[in-house]
Amino acid sequence: MWPDMKSKNVFGHRGWVRAGRMIGFVADSGVAVKALSDAHSAELYARTRVKPFFYNGTMEMRGWPILPLAGDADMNAVLSELKRVYDAC
Repeated sequence: MWPDMKSKNVFGHRGWVRAGRMIGFVADSGVAVKALSDAHSAELYARTRVKPFFYNGTMEMRGWPILPLAGDADMNAVLSELKRVYDAC
């Protein structure tokens, strides 16, 4: 995808890592993206259809909002957020 990014299992899902830091992973019906800060997390959760990731289906992990993937606009939003996190690593 981008230089120095590796594909690996993240929380039991296929995901991406750069410089040893988790960036995101495929989860449920979307892609979980690592929130960079509380403000970034709030920004992501303010979007429609964004939900938190639940580790093992029970432990809510609000630092990993799941962005939906239901069309081209969603894909562009996911790629934009993944790039934002990638650039921050």
